[in-house]
Amino acid sequence: MSKVTSILLALLALAVLLCAVYYGVNRTTASQETVDPSSYSARNAGQNNPDTPAPADNGSGLTSPASSEKTSVPLDDLSHSKMGWGPGREVNDLNQPVSAVEYQSRYEELGGYFVFPDDGKTIYLTFDLGYENGHTEGILDALDAHNVKGTFFVTMDYLKEAPEIVERIIRDGHTLANHTVKHPSLPDVSDERLEEELMGLHDYVLQEYGYEMTLFRYPMGEFSEYTLAQINELGYKSIFWSFAYRDWVTDDQPDPASSLERVTEALHPGAIYLLHAVSSTNEQIMDDFLSNAEAQGYTFGLIDQKLGLVEPEPEGILD
Repeated sequence: MSKVTSILLALLALAVLLCAVYYGVNRTTASQETVDPSSYSARNAGQNNPDTPAPADNGSGLTSPASSEKTSVPLDDLSHSKMGWGPGREVNDLNQPVSAVEYQSRYEELGGYFVFPDDGKTIYLTFDLGYENGHTEGILDALDAHNVKGTFFVTMDYLKEAPEIVERIIRDGHTLANHTVKHPSLPDVSDERLEEELMGLHDYVLQEYGYEMTLFRYPMGEFSEYTLAQINELGYKSIFWSFAYRDWVTDDQPDPASSLERVTEALHPGAIYLLHAVSSTNEQIMDDFLSNAEAQGYTFGLIDQKLGLVEPEPEGILD
């Protein structure tokens, strides 16, 4: 073998060795950069990829996973700011308050209901019961005469003051609902106090009447995004309203004739009416109001049945 050939073979061997070292190093580096599929980076690697489906926008500024039908919004992401609810006077072509339709879209994900905008000519009557003033039975008589069921939001004081009326509400097939133990403004209380206000009443009704409530109404209509989510996690839906009027001042009751005109003119598809059973005016006009609504083709529903929270109980629960 010539000297030149020996040199060429040596150079070739060196080249082969260098190539082996080069590819070995790169293979090792590549294996070290492979993302562990169980790691946070791997699970979130697609979040900035334009081909990854974006979270579904529910119209509220909150988002939900595109692949999930049921959403759970982290409490830490929600506002604690207190808001007071009132539907205002601006209405759409269906006579529905514009703000109620907007808030329904915004807060339904958190269990809030203000109106049922696509519900046709069905309306939902709700009554707040903080104390008994001698008019609830007359209201119940009018409802029964029309075979109409309503939702009655009660406090602990009412439960203990008028248990016979509570029994009738349940027996007649109406819905009993939660208005807290002591009627505080919930955005102002601690998480623990909020749970005590709801579940204290819930457990009392369950123990005394064998009845499990599913609907809740905020005292004074004061709420926050954070408390909506809290109450939703406790298994309750928060029921607001798309119509109310100043009927709760017992020594300054509105004129019955003008009140009947007002509540009738406010009729709209999917309406949630808030009325106070302490009102003598409401007792006087209830029969005529129901007749007016029926004459316009409206029917009456129960919210818990609408939401699929309970099965219909047309005969009531108590014997």
